[in-house]
Amino acid sequence: MSLHVGSSWSWPVPALLGLYLCAAALAAGDFSASVNVQLPWTDADGYAPAIVAIDPERDATLRLEARCGQDSGTLRVEVQDRRPQRVTVLVPGQEYSYVNLHATDDRGRSYDVSGSSSHQHRSLDLALVDPDETVKQKALHEFLVKALAGAALPGRHRYSSTAGYPEDRVDRFPVENLPDRWQGYPCWLVLWLTPAGDRALSAAQRQAIATWSLAGGGLIVSENSQVTAWSRLGARPILATAADPAPVAAAIRERLKDSPDDAPPVPGTDRVPVLAFVVIAVLFAVVVGPLNLWWVRRQGKRHLFLITTPIISAATCFGLILISILAEGIHVRRTVIQAVHLDQTAKRAIGWTGVSYFAGLSTGGLVLDGEDLVTAVLSDEERRQVGQLSLDWTDGLRADGPWIPSRTNRALRYIQARPDNRRLLIEPVGGGWRVTNGLGAAIDQLLWRDAAGKAWACTALADGASATLTQDGPARGLTRLPQLANQGRLSQGATLVRDAVAKEPFAYQAKLAAPLLPVPGPAGEDVAPVESWVFGIVAPATAGKS
Repeated sequence: MSLHVGSSWSWPVPALLGLYLCAAALAAGDFSASVNVQLPWTDADGYAPAIVAIDPERDATLRLEARCGQDSGTLRVEVQDRRPQRVTVLVPGQEYSYVNLHATDDRGRSYDVSGSSSHQHRSLDLALVDPDETVKQKALHEFLVKALAGAALPGRHRYSSTAGYPEDRVDRFPVENLPDRWQGYPCWLVLWLTPAGDRALSAAQRQAIATWSLAGGGLIVSENSQVTAWSRLGARPILATAADPAPVAAAIRERLKDSPDDAPPVPGTDRVPVLAFVVIAVLFAVVVGPLNLWWVRRQGKRHLFLITTPIISAATCFGLILISILAEGIHVRRTVIQAVHLDQTAKRAIGWTGVSYFAGLSTGGLVLDGEDLVTAVLSDEERRQVGQLSLDWTDGLRADGPWIPSRTNRALRYIQARPDNRRLLIEPVGGGWRVTNGLGAAIDQLLWRDAAGKAWACTALADGASATLTQDGPARGLTRLPQLANQGRLSQGATLVRDAVAKEPFAYQAKLAAPLLPVPGPAGEDVAPVESWVFGIVAPATAGKS
């Protein structure tokens, strides 16, 4: 009988298993699109741009999750009219040179694919976009070997020198493998667009590259017409040709320098209340030991020792927690420095904000604008231990994970790109100059250079007010503006842009009484005055610019 029952029920099992496997295969094969992913480079100080190519089978809503190591980035894409798309999913930067993509459609079906990159963090200097190969890569490499001789190389070549400049630090890229988000381009990268490569860019890629150039990226073009076109978008292009690639070498050398990671702790949070802890420990030792034993013996009930000891221990722990809360608080404390490049011609502002946080309790996720970039200043050891960081680009930018952990000093760097119509106005008055403050914030100090390189200054200028500039120390012979204080707390892009602007005629730099752009991230108690700077170029009204 048992054999009969077993034989009657054994045949459906493999049949059902086969049906299940067939259904799973059909479901996977019925995914709404063909999806592929590329990773052109990685940036441990920024984002890894996963370039996702979507060839749809039908109109659908896709959720794309790109993962590099334990960090992830998410983007929702609407596919309409079955048009192929290429989108960029940005992932918090790591040293990983691979990306895993998990795509899910609105029917609940999923698809997994992976990609990799041969260019790790800071191991690529020049991305050449040259479909017609008008720039001969071998000749360019031979030139760079000589031009960059002796320069220290970051990335995986950090301990070598360019006496034998590696060929893979220069690479060609097809246009379709370039990000369409400005945050996907590292500020240490130089991008060379030949005319053919320039024409092949999409509108989104063009705007992304223009914003990235404003934020410190190195944009090289080959013709004067390209310089004109990119300048209209507010970019800062540099002209170079295959016959004269010297500007390319100069742009690379400028970006080979590592920027300092100057992230001091929030004042008052780097000291532990040692004395209070010692007092509590001594009292605990006295109370739980001799005093507790004396009291139990006096009561004549030694079993009470099993009750009083846990109570005293719990009270001691509560006291330690209370002292820690009283010493460190439960609110957010921070220090802030901000520098803004205000391009009055392009009507754009790029702001770099460095914030050091100390939070009594974890702050949760960060809600930012979709044109913002946020990175954590981490040592190599901290980077390995920080935990999972995620970016959700579905509606603006939401950054989740331990970006600001509790009771730990953590420095974040923000970069903001915004349209901005505010401006300074400088007009000639007699033999000098008059300035009108239209920045929306009071100016504490202003320094401006005229066409002859003479420095002019004013102080304490309210928003909307005007003042006559006075010549600032002609004996100083200023040829460029002084360095920003504490600029090591900002990203490398801030230094690159400020130094480039400072060399130009009519450059100015002003210290403000308040931040020009809203300080991103969680609100908190500013334990020191916010340090706010703005710089740019203001030609006098009579010079035909403003």
